[in-house]
Amino acid sequence: MNQNPITRVRVAIVGGGPAGIGAAVGLAKRRIGPILLLDRWDKPGGVPAKYPAKAGSMPTYVAATQGKVLFGQQFVDGLLKKLPPAGLQWSLETLVIHLDTHRRQLTVVNPRQGKHLIQADAIVLATGAREQTGPEQGWIAGSRNMPALQTMQLLELLNQGAKLPWENGIVAGSDLIAFAAAAKLKGAGTHAVGMVDTAARPQTSWLARRYFRHWVWPRWHQCSTAQYKTASGEKARLELQGGTHIPCDALVVCGRLVPNAELLVAAGIATRPPSHVPVTRSRGRLSSTGFFAAGNLLGGFHGGQWCYFNGLRVAKRVASYLQASVQS
Repeated sequence: MNQNPITRVRVAIVGGGPAGIGAAVGLAKRRIGPILLLDRWDKPGGVPAKYPAKAGSMPTYVAATQGKVLFGQQFVDGLLKKLPPAGLQWSLETLVIHLDTHRRQLTVVNPRQGKHLIQADAIVLATGAREQTGPEQGWIAGSRNMPALQTMQLLELLNQGAKLPWENGIVAGSDLIAFAAAAKLKGAGTHAVGMVDTAARPQTSWLARRYFRHWVWPRWHQCSTAQYKTASGEKARLELQGGTHIPCDALVVCGRLVPNAELLVAAGIATRPPSHVPVTRSRGRLSSTGFFAAGNLLGGFHGGQWCYFNGLRVAKRVASYLQASVQS
């Protein structure tokens, strides 16, 4: 017999970033509730909330509908103002550890309630995406005696006020995330910033590169493989295919996002390997009845505003499903 307490809501949304907020706003506009919005972090907003406005830093979140480029936290604050004053509850610092697709039930843990269950008529998964690690990307090899970070780890260092001691930082990747990381490296005191990628040219637009040029213009290197090279008494470096050596005392591995789909895979919800992008029937509806996906969980790399509007669209699909369930 299950002794865990159960919270019952109309809709549970897993992920409190732009897509999850968009889904909540869309549902609230249709007077659907109660809504429970869960997130593992201690404040709402997802990844954008990790980019506060700071002197010497740069805004990177495009709010096209406002004609502005904002810091991530400013962008999130604007979204949070759209949420309803009633009918929505947040559950922060909450980790979902299991999905029950038959009961439409979440098993969660948090510091306040411990382990408990959440049952909903519909569940929206807006868990976002993560960057592939260096080994997952498969083109950077070798042993190293230098820091190797991913973008979120770099942000954590900078948000703690760290002054980076590195002379030669290298960013692996060349999408928008990589250029933002390169700018942050430069702004935090790194003397020289380089960029390596397997692509023939940077994987972000010319306009975006011109925007970041105000802070950084990284040295570009294209290669199919790269290998750490270290020797006693020598500085660390990257050796590119063809023999080119680049001084490197810190490496930031960026981009190449894959969906945070571990919960879906474990629950038996259909995904497409190897990246496990969810299989959707239409407009975010998943293979298990009553489950929906929104935002970067759907695959690819999309900005915060796209994710917010996608959440709004998925909310419309959820509302149609709930209405059909009542009629049947």
